[in-house]
Order: sequence, then structure tokens, then C-alpha cells
Amino acid sequence: MKESRGTCYFLGHSHLDAAWLWPFSESREVFHETCNKILELMDKYPRFIYCQSSAQYYEWLEESYPEVFEKVKKRVEEGRWEIVGGTWVECDCNLPSGESLVRQFLYGKGYFKRKFGVDVKVAWMPDSFGYAWTLPQIMRKCGIKFFLTQKLNWNDTTIFPYYFFRWTAPDGSSVIAHQTVGKYSETVMEERIFQQMRMLKSRQGLKDLLVLFGVGDHGGGVTEDMIERALEFVEGKKEVKRRFSTAVEYFETLVRNTGGKIPEVDDALYLQYHRGTYTTQAIVKKANRRAECLLEVAEKFASIARGYGYEYPAMKLKEAWKKLLLNQFHDVLAGSSIPEVYK
Repeated sequence: MKESRGTCYFLGHSHLDAAWLWPFSESREVFHETCNKILELMDKYPRFIYCQSSAQYYEWLEESYPEVFEKVKKRVEEGRWEIVGGTWVECDCNLPSGESLVRQFLYGKGYFKRKFGVDVKVAWMPDSFGYAWTLPQIMRKCGIKFFLTQKLNWNDTTIFPYYFFRWTAPDGSSVIAHQTVGKYSETVMEERIFQQMRMLKSRQGLKDLLVLFGVGDHGGGVTEDMIERALEFVEGKKEVKRRFSTAVEYFETLVRNTGGKIPEVDDALYLQYHRGTYTTQAIVKKANRRAECLLEVAEKFASIARGYGYEYPAMKLKEAWKKLLLNQFHDVLAGSSIPEVYK
């Protein structure tokens, strides 16, 4: 009998840059269109599971298209629409201050808990340009257990050695991390899936492959032919075990199958590809740091003033933080967006 190739976990996903080659206003509408498409596909394909990050997008949807927001909420309750990330946006993970990174999770996880009753456990940063060593500490203290990226596949000098590892911060805090074998916008092609399963087994002896399939960067959801091809696996027409899955289920499966005995990385996850992200659009980086400092100082003085009978401007400060957090999106703060974004 032939040895089983392993198990393939299919999860729909549509990466949407909050701004990049288009402004924020366009992403607001694209997210609405993407949600409509995913909801239609869920009606047609009852086993299809989808995931989406970024609290900012959901808030845009809630404000402008409340009826669609309620439909998404229903699918979340059914367990077919998985909320991942826990941050306000998929932010840059090198330039923001530690306080800003905490606020990304505080505002993101808080929104998801209030609106959906979901306590997000998977940090979702598939496209950010490298990851600070302190992030596992911030994640764990914000209730995050797992971390997913695909960006380290982009290294142009040193191949990142692991797909599944424990990422440990200087203080000893750690999260279980997954560097996907494929992209965040796979198209469910049989030979490519088998190739990725071989790579996963060869490098780490693992047989469980996560396939994130869909249209990426400018949203767009997934296509029917992608789901149909995934169904060929799920319905047993291929020689691998298969299922539609959530990200949490996949992480928990890997932890269980490895018994937690996985490689450890106790360093920053440096991306050896995008250059100039600490200097490009320097005026934006300077403004970001100034805003971070001013907001922290404003909160401290407002707290002192409250002791003297003044009203604490909680909503004004919250809205200011949300504006700053949005502009820390990885393509914006890093300086890789079109000039229109910075006007």
C-alpha cells in the first residue's frame, strides 16, 4: 500500500492591502465587494470556509453596509468565516513603537470581541516586511497563541529554514509560528500542492499542509473554480486526506502531531528582500513617530487633568489612535505605496 502523502487543509483567503497602488477609499469599497462575493459562494458551497483579518475593514463595512455586516456576522457565528489577525490592520512590524503594536492588538481584538464575540488567537501578518523580536511577547500578553506569515519565502539571500517553529521573544514569551509553504493566494493546482507537501516533509518531516487559496492584494475573494478543485480533494478524488479548515484547527493539529517538539527561533524575523523601508517616505515615518509620542503624552496629561475634574477625552483619543494605526499599514508606513496615498 502506498504511504499517504498527508493531509491538506484548505482555507479561503483574500489578501487586501489597505492602501498600496490605490488609496484607502478604494479598499473600503473593495472589501465590501469581496464580502458580497464570499457570502454568495458560501450559499452555493456549504463546506467552504474563509478567513479575513483587519478590524478596520469590518468597521468600514459596519458603517457603510450594515446589512452585509450582519450577514458576515452570521457566517462567523456558524464557524464558516474565521476572523484572524486580531490587529487593527496588518501593520508594519518594525517601525511602530511597542505601544503602537500593543494598540494594534488592543483595538483590533477589542473590536472583534465586542462585535462578534470572538477572541482572536491567530496573529496574521502574511505580507509585512519583517518582524521585530519583541513581537512574541506582545502577542502572548495580548492573548495570541499562533502567528502566520508567508513573507520569509521572499528572502533573496538566505533561505529561512523552518515552516513550523516556536518564536521566542527576549523575555521568554513565545508563540507557535507558521511560515506557509505556498503563497497567501494559491489557486489549488494539484501538482503545486503535491510539490509543497514534498517540501514540507523534506524540510521538517511534516505531512499536514495549509493551502490559503484566493485572489490576493486587491481583494476579490476566491473563484468558483478554486473551490471546485478543492472539492475534488475534499470528496476523495485525490490521493491525500483533505478538508476545509480554519487556521486555528490547522495550528492545533500541528501542535498535537508534533507534541510541541519543534525548532525554536529566538531572534527577529528579518526579511532579506525589501530594502529602504526604514528611509523611504521619511517624512511619513517622522510624522508617525511624532504622532505616537504626542498621543502617549496626551493620554498622560488627560489622566492628570481628570484628577482635577476635567473630562477625559476617551473617544477623541481613541479615534486619533485608530487613524494612526491605519496609517501604520505595512505598505503605507514602509513607504512602498503610490504618492497619492501620502497626500
